[in-house]
Amino acid sequence: CTIDTFIQSIKVYTMPLPRRQLRRVTFAKVVDFARCYVSAVPPRQRRQEVPIFQTQDSNPLNFGDRDLGKVYVTPRQAFAEVFPHGLRTAFMKEVQSCGQAGILIRKPALDIINQLKKQNRFDTSLKFIINGPDGCGKTLTLAHVIQYCRRANWLLVHIPSVFQWVYSKQEVRHSLHDPQTFDQPDEAIQWLRNFRTVNSSHLATLKTCGRYTWGKAEITKAGSPLGNIVDQGLQKPFYATDAIGVLLKELAQSRGHKILFAVDEFNGLFGPTSVRDPDKQTVRPVALPLYSLFPLFSLQLKLQSLNLVTHFQKLMNSLPSESSALVTALSRRGMFHNSSAGFGVRDLLPKWCLDNVKPYVSVRVEEYTEDEMTTVLDYYVHTKWLVSGYDHKRLIEIRFLAARKPLAVQQICATC
Repeated sequence: CTIDTFIQSIKVYTMPLPRRQLRRVTFAKVVDFARCYVSAVPPRQRRQEVPIFQTQDSNPLNFGDRDLGKVYVTPRQAFAEVFPHGLRTAFMKEVQSCGQAGILIRKPALDIINQLKKQNRFDTSLKFIINGPDGCGKTLTLAHVIQYCRRANWLLVHIPSVFQWVYSKQEVRHSLHDPQTFDQPDEAIQWLRNFRTVNSSHLATLKTCGRYTWGKAEITKAGSPLGNIVDQGLQKPFYATDAIGVLLKELAQSRGHKILFAVDEFNGLFGPTSVRDPDKQTVRPVALPLYSLFPLFSLQLKLQSLNLVTHFQKLMNSLPSESSALVTALSRRGMFHNSSAGFGVRDLLPKWCLDNVKPYVSVRVEEYTEDEMTTVLDYYVHTKWLVSGYDHKRLIEIRFLAARKPLAVQQICATC
């Protein structure tokens, strides 16, 4: 409904009226007529104004430097298709409350995406380690990269929380092929279910390279759809962890498909665990440090380990050489007996791990800038997450209390 169209409609409405009746056309009647006219316009013809803090386009493929410092919004249903497992609890509460997922476009995410765009089909795999202070948005930076790769038709291999595995209280059982190692069937089934939901369009086209035997009778022949491996693990829980190992092995051998390996809380793969075996003994998730120190005695010194963790440890040395990327994020929040004073790459990852990951690119995520913080507060007011609004005085208070950290800003605004 444009101004010209509305004025023309007013003329059409008043033209048949006699002059004495035209004098009775008061301002209130004009307002009533305007309301009736606007309500009669179909919703598709009405122009929806986008707030100044929000991007005009919600497609991550089209974001560039001009969109830095703006929020892009994803409807809750579309967000759940990419992240069926959800993300951090605090962020998911905001998504449930607002009915949408708003993510701020920041430079670290755009830097990674720009490198992925430049990657050719035959380039070696790219590796990124996202690090920075606690609560500064490393998980959402990783989520932004994942959403871009989903729109670019990449196959996604995503671990949303390593700490959920190594501090799990779910059932642990001895492995069928190696009694010295342990499987986590409940965690494995949940991961396979999410993997199939996100990558359903790829599982029918990808084929297996090897032949696999499940028990005495069931066999997966070479050339079978990769989805058969996923179905095998979902149908038989005691094979779920082995199915993940086979799946990762097949993806490491694949060619011609772009694959993103995204791991949040990456340092959890190489630290302590609180998981206990049926004998109430703490399970050791990592045996690789002893392998690197005593490679000749690796067979004799094989330790108890969590197979689910070991499969992804081995993946670091067997990434596809073409069209793949490993994007990880470090975290100290939730670590068991956190003794690390720093939050850098060398503070949270052992040297032998970094030697296996090299070459990698360290991506630092810092606190909000002044402009970013103002944009986020405007978004929170727009979505009613910050109900009472804010002025310059409250902006200073929130900045002081939160120290410009995204997580603290979100939590403070939820209580205002």
